[in-house]
Amino acid sequence: MNTLRSFFVLLLLALGFSSGANAQQAWLDPEVLAKQEAIQLSDAQKPYFQASLTQYLQDVPPMIQKTVRTSKGNLDKEIRRGNRKLLKVMNGQMGKILSEEQYPLYEDYRDTLVKKMF
Repeated sequence: MNTLRSFFVLLLLALGFSSGANAQQAWLDPEVLAKQEAIQLSDAQKPYFQASLTQYLQDVPPMIQKTVRTSKGNLDKEIRRGNRKLLKVMNGQMGKILSEEQYPLYEDYRDTLVKKMF
């Protein structure tokens, strides 16, 4: 199964994931957009949310490329680890701007986005 998943990751890279195509498609998915809308961001929060999300989406393809280049074995595990690191940064940024009521909605949004990306 790991071999199949590794092949799939390499195929995504070959088909343009490195350009952010899948990340952009995931971000524009109707389900993901509905979850983002459910957070009910204020006008003051929107630019910070967008900046943090944009940074994450831009950091994913280079992380995958670097992981593929430097992988020493379990590519799937290494990509998941790299993604967790990027998500941790985004979570910290979101924690600063979202209220306690909004944060669980953000987590649902984030999980749906990641599921659509990978």
